[in-house]
Amino acid sequence: MSPAFVDHFSLPFLLGLVALATVLVVVCRFLWVLAMELVHRDRGTPVLRDALILTIAGPKGAVTLSIIFLIPRTLADGSAFPERDLLIFLAASVILCTLLLADGLLPRLAPLGGGCKGTSATELRRGAIKVLEGTLRELRAMLQNDDDPQLEPAPRQTIASYRLRLNRERGALDDSCSRQMDELQAEVRQRQQQKADAIGGEAYGGESPRERASFYAMLRAVRRSVGYSGTDVKVGARFGGLLGRVALLWQGAKPLEVEGDEAERLYYDACLFAIELEHGAIDFLEESATDEGRQRAARLLLDEHKTALNSLWNRINYGQDVKQADHTGLTLVHHDGLPAGMRPLFGKQLLEAARYADEVDADALTIELDQIRRLQEDGAISESVAQQLRQRVYVLQITLGD
Repeated sequence: MSPAFVDHFSLPFLLGLVALATVLVVVCRFLWVLAMELVHRDRGTPVLRDALILTIAGPKGAVTLSIIFLIPRTLADGSAFPERDLLIFLAASVILCTLLLADGLLPRLAPLGGGCKGTSATELRRGAIKVLEGTLRELRAMLQNDDDPQLEPAPRQTIASYRLRLNRERGALDDSCSRQMDELQAEVRQRQQQKADAIGGEAYGGESPRERASFYAMLRAVRRSVGYSGTDVKVGARFGGLLGRVALLWQGAKPLEVEGDEAERLYYDACLFAIELEHGAIDFLEESATDEGRQRAARLLLDEHKTALNSLWNRINYGQDVKQADHTGLTLVHHDGLPAGMRPLFGKQLLEAARYADEVDADALTIELDQIRRLQEDGAISESVAQQLRQRVYVLQITLGD
């Protein structure tokens, strides 16, 4: 700010420029969003309020701030870049204004709970379950009807995330079931860790701390990709000693890359180890499903772990001419390479999943909005529930790609 202020610009002039630029940004964004809403929505559906919410809640200029600092200090002839400080000041000030605008207006435009009276949490969850069920049906149909193998990994991840959302909504619909799910999850975590301890990290990862650290970091990445989070990610991938923990911390800080024969072998072993942990969870939950008090929670969690298991096997068999069958009692060894006849496609699979992830997620959210519209038209959900569910989707659309 100082260089701009001490130069030949007065404070009222600078504030006027900031106000004008902020108004232009907001108005242009609102007109664009409104045009898109009018194009994609059916006639008679209110769009002004939703377009305004999306405008105010939209991106706030992180990219703008990054780009503005790329302006060179001098031109090619060595002279100072004209009004560089003023441009940086204006960009930063407009970003600040849009942040303050969102902070002040969003709680009034979209208050917590959606601002719709007469809608209970139970009614909202029932509506969300119907929407997610319909969205999943369409996503599965898309996956089955799509012959392009490049698009296969991304829809599988999207479908897995929707299955998790659906099961969470179903479990939360019943408070007692939700508590039982939390208890069962803790027991499943313990069972999986016991399974991992019985197998031993040396079986797949190797005997040296460095080898095991690389393997454990890959295992955590695999578990995170099938829906685990927090403490659950670390199950089966931990050291007792300080040296091993430091090595694992170092390996985990690196971006996930599967390039080369060794990395392909490591990813394959991590998937096999994760499969064993899923079998441990499934065996335990099948036993728990016989308990009348925990049947519903056990079935919901069982569905999640079977989905994770199926995802892991799909990764192993992706693009392979000879498919490996799901079974227990896998060869628990540190493999020197991929099995004979198996092509190294894990790296390609991850790249394809990352390449199409945003596109598939965007399509899924569009399907979700369409499901909300259909259910509202059929009278399966009320207008207030539909409005709140749309706002949830808008938030997900805004954060897409973060």
